[in-house]
Amino acid sequence: MKFILPLEVYIPRKTKADQCVRLNKNVERNLHYTSYNEAKIIFSDLLVKQCKGKVITEFPQVAIFHIYAKKSAKGNAKGRLVDVDNYSILPKFALDALVKHGVMPDDNFNYISQVTIRFIKHDVNARAEMFLMPDH
Repeated sequence: MKFILPLEVYIPRKTKADQCVRLNKNVERNLHYTSYNEAKIIFSDLLVKQCKGKVITEFPQVAIFHIYAKKSAKGNAKGRLVDVDNYSILPKFALDALVKHGVMPDDNFNYISQVTIRFIKHDVNARAEMFLMPDH
């Protein structure tokens, strides 16, 4: 089962420009808890269409492939390389969304046997793809 995960979400604001929340641990650490909750809800809502009609019947392994565009694989805007573990927020948001939308009953160790995050360089299209695979 495949899901495309957003790398950032936009929180609508009434009087200011929408707030862009990049989904990584650095932003999460500094985000106000209400903005964090809003980002999680928006992330979940973005996965609704992908969840329709999907139900997991076997205990899955979760593989998240964070696919970098080549320019970001050389570093961020300031030229620094990105820490691999900064994107550990993606499985948290994604698995919580799958539980919320009824794809799986829970996201604890009784239902998820393994989470793997791999980074792949790509020419243009930066994205994250999550695959749920039966655990054999």
